[in-house]
Amino acid sequence: MDSHPDQPEKTVIKRIVALEGDVVQTRSPYPEAHVRIPRGHCWVEGDEMFHSRDSNHYGPVPLGLVRSKVEYVLYPFNRFGRIPDKPRGNRIRYAPGHKVYNRLDHE
Repeated sequence: MDSHPDQPEKTVIKRIVALEGDVVQTRSPYPEAHVRIPRGHCWVEGDEMFHSRDSNHYGPVPLGLVRSKVEYVLYPFNRFGRIPDKPRGNRIRYAPGHKVYNRLDHE
């Protein structure tokens, strides 16, 4: 859960898919095909990839705007449960030392 980068008074819930040093293969309308996440930032995306205003619209988000971590889906009931901590396909190249990078490197 974080503040909207352009409207800090607005709260949005997005999935953090990359952290500083990671490289993301972006989606339209982001102007570049790939972006390396700068220090102190993260890349966020909504679960509905083609219906979400996220980092593909406004770029990397300062970590200072992240306020909390959502761990469970409560509604709709058919999605009730813990949110898995997993990478999203092969669009992310994790930086060395990143917990997901280390896990993938040893599988």
